[in-house]
Amino acid sequence: MFSKAKWTGPNHDRFMHIAAEDARWLAMFLDTEGNITVKRVTNENGNRWYSIQIGFSSTSKALLDVALTIIGEGTILNRPGKNAPMYYYQVSNQAAASLLRKVYPFLIVKKSQARLGIYLQACLATTGKKRPGGYREKSWSDLLERMWATNKSLNHFGNPDISWIQEPKYWQW
Repeated sequence: MFSKAKWTGPNHDRFMHIAAEDARWLAMFLDTEGNITVKRVTNENGNRWYSIQIGFSSTSKALLDVALTIIGEGTILNRPGKNAPMYYYQVSNQAAASLLRKVYPFLIVKKSQARLGIYLQACLATTGKKRPGGYREKSWSDLLERMWATNKSLNHFGNPDISWIQEPKYWQW
């Protein structure tokens, strides 16, 4: 007798092609040359919008080409630097959260930022839609602002309490 189980969880196909050894390499690259940021943008109405962003930067385009080959999507930007050109690769929103889920078990230095980023995107995916009437409840705005401030502290080598942030859930059949 054969029965097919149903997948429980988010879209699991996005970075399924990344092998474990490549995920380890990406985690090492993210820990050393990358950054995980909660972006906060205020529009002309005064509403703030939040998203997660992963960025890799290096003076070596070849290194970023390897990352792009492994990840399979995105572009590499060239920016002038003082001594040498800088190359920059970034992934945002759901793609960033999916990539963080893939490399999370292998992260060492930026594990807390990744945990926060995965949690932020999970919140935005389920309840982060704009509220009816064009406003957000204060408790929702306070939570988003708290995530932004916590990420800022983590990126400045702070040690904030992140016990309120759920560990990433790994999905199953």
